Amino acid sequence: MNASRNHTLTLIGPAVTDHDNALMSEVATKQDLYNVGVLIDSNFKSLAGDIHNLRTDMDAQFVRVDSQFVRVDSQFVAVRSEMRDMFVAFRDEINKTTMRTGFATFLAVVALFGIDRWWN
Repeated sequence: MNASRNHTLTLIGPAVTDHDNALMSEVATKQDLYNVGVLIDSNFKSLAGDIHNLRTDMDAQFVRVDSQFVRVDSQFVAVRSEMRDMFVAFRDEINKTTMRTGFATFLAVVALFGIDRWWN
């Protein structure tokens, strides 16, 4: 990209300096002005091409960044799903422990009442 721009700039340099070196009081001819205009026009075309290439590169980079965000978003979804599964397992374990504790308490009360009846 820079090499092509430098090449066109070197083409303009001799066109301007050769004219000045030849004779400072020489009037620029239409052909001289046309040649410099053509060189300037080619520089603008080169610049437009560089801007287009830059835009293409930026679009590609934005697509890459967007894909990274999609990947991060999918990782958040995976973490959220994993956390949900772990909380469900934890809730189920709490429910089982509560049921076991309740059943053990019920059996202890029944046993106490049985011992109390048998004792009296």
